[in-house]
Amino acid sequence: MMNEQNKNNLNDAAELETSAKVNGFHLYDLLFLVGAILIGWEILNIPLLLHLKHDETFILKNITASVLPAASLYLALKRKVSWLNVLSLGVLFFISIVFINFLPNRYDANNLFDPSETVALCCIFLPVLWWISMGIFLREKGGNNVQHLMRFISQTGESVIAMIMISFAWGVVILIGIYLFNLIGIDIWGKGEQLGIPIVVSVPLIAVWLTEAYPQSARSSKFIFGLIIISALMYLVILCLPADNGADSMNTFRGFLMTLHVILLGAAAVILFALCNVEKMPRWLMVCNGLLCSASVILAGGLIYFLINRTFTGGITPNRFAALGVDAILGVQLTAIAYRLFSLDARKSTFDALKKAMTIPFYFYGAWAAFVIFAFPLLFHFK
Repeated sequence: MMNEQNKNNLNDAAELETSAKVNGFHLYDLLFLVGAILIGWEILNIPLLLHLKHDETFILKNITASVLPAASLYLALKRKVSWLNVLSLGVLFFISIVFINFLPNRYDANNLFDPSETVALCCIFLPVLWWISMGIFLREKGGNNVQHLMRFISQTGESVIAMIMISFAWGVVILIGIYLFNLIGIDIWGKGEQLGIPIVVSVPLIAVWLTEAYPQSARSSKFIFGLIIISALMYLVILCLPADNGADSMNTFRGFLMTLHVILLGAAAVILFALCNVEKMPRWLMVCNGLLCSASVILAGGLIYFLINRTFTGGITPNRFAALGVDAILGVQLTAIAYRLFSLDARKSTFDALKKAMTIPFYFYGAWAAFVIFAFPLLFHFK
């Protein structure tokens, strides 16, 4: 029975891998990519074109709209998604972007944009809601929701890796360009803002195209996730060392909690990406990921305790409430994954149960992101 189940899982993985592969580079892919970057650039340049003030406000609220709708259309065309799903996704995009642009803006004494906690959270959770919605709606015909979400998780990790590599590449190109222009006496630092916008827009769009056309290119560099976790752990160790600089203890504790959240999210990303990209799982991989899940669950529990304690002592704030919801969902997801991994090692569970433990929580992430975006500004009176 177990061997038959493994064969079925291998067949499912092979089908998903086959469907993920396309014929590589095409001219219309390049034209679509260039057009999407130019349109995204123009969207973020609307305040400049209309001579509006506070363009940083507009950019913060609409940076997601300059990237993900074009990425969604590209994936929908490549995967031949039904137009009903595309229309549903478009309605969600439209409603949420209109809502976030009508949120009140706040400025400091120097007339600089000073976003409230609720507005900042909306800007943070908007790409989360849209990206998860893309994973739900941009489905190819055939297969079940679990298979599609497994591929979505895998491509998300590959896209993140591709974005890191593309950012490094852009950094090298920019440094070389600055050096070459300086050799002929031209200072291009004044053009930094105009050049920065298309670069920022291009990074995720190129990453989506790269992972859709050449999935192996990003998958071969998945060790980058491990380097990020190691860097975060080193930062955590240094942060725990006693400091003699008289730093504010509250800011230090806030930075400590933020670092713990980065480590927790990074560990969860490593676990999900590692489990999505194996066709069969050796025992050592089950045990290692199970132990990492168990340690992450303990970390999530500690973060929940700290957040609840700070809520009782300092009151509830939008940031604490939003983080508490994410930590709770993540803790439950990691607990379920750890349980399924150890059960699988003991031959008391199946790969299908493990896949469900990995994918089902993403519906809750999407629901929580929608709640933060649409309910938090009203619940906290736009503070």
